[in-house]
Amino acid sequence: MCAPNDDTQLSSEPPESTPAHEMLQFTYQESKCATGNLRPNSILGEGGFGFVFKGWIEENGTTPAKPGTGVTVDVKSSKPDALQGHRKWVAEVDFLGQLHHHNLVKLIGYCSEDEQRLFVYEFMTRGSLTLLLPYM
Repeated sequence: MCAPNDDTQLSSEPPESTPAHEMLQFTYQESKCATGNLRPNSILGEGGFGFVFKGWIEENGTTPAKPGTGVTVDVKSSKPDALQGHRKWVAEVDFLGQLHHHNLVKLIGYCSEDEQRLFVYEFMTRGSLTLLLPYM
């Protein structure tokens, strides 16, 4: 069950440098709660890096929201065997956070807590590019 927790700690391994752009840092608990505890019925797809879950967060923050309320997000998880080194992962977060283009999905934030590595993206309302290409 997900409930606000005053004892929630920030990620144990924050990025080694502060990004020049604004990005939210999610705790693993917030990420789990936003996706309904990473349940299979929240899975939107799977890639080489891991699963993509649908979730909801409150506007302008990291607080999980009830399904159908707040801002819809995609939470991309990492497979345990796909974990890369922390420095490389931080570099990827920093790079993705700087990309801003109307044809690219925006990285809203990330979670780096213990062995958990998650990306939180804006929700792709029309689905993935793989699904759209056959119709173009």
